[in-house]
Amino acid sequence: MTKALEDFLNEIEKHVPPRKEKTLFSLGGRGHYENPASDLLAFFLKPDAEHGFQAIFLQTFLDCMKVDYKAMRMSDVTVSREDMTEEGSRTDIVVQCKDWVLLIENKIYHIPNNPFDSYEAYGRKLPGGKNLSMGILSPNKNNCS
Repeated sequence: MTKALEDFLNEIEKHVPPRKEKTLFSLGGRGHYENPASDLLAFFLKPDAEHGFQAIFLQTFLDCMKVDYKAMRMSDVTVSREDMTEEGSRTDIVVQCKDWVLLIENKIYHIPNNPFDSYEAYGRKLPGGKNLSMGILSPNKNNCS
């Protein structure tokens, strides 16, 4: 590399803002109740996210749901928020791989009055939907009776 090019690249580097590290506040600090919780959970469920935990958080989550994750692939996992079903309802979190799907609904200070049949139909149509798991999270188990 020539000295002029090296000097030019060094000068440009001074003007590039540093990459901001994700924090609990930047991930879950907006919205009301279940949106920040879902944003934060979605971040940790992504095996390739910046947290560096790989699939440990996802595997532990599945284990807590009593889902046998040991035979499940943990590569090429995608996590999305607010996926819309054909009926127009929205799932909180969809964790998806080629051969399995996990749908998560967060219920914080609210009863579970969602169209769960619609969510299940949506999940079954996704690649991997034959191996579908669904979960409702609530800090108050009375909300999920």
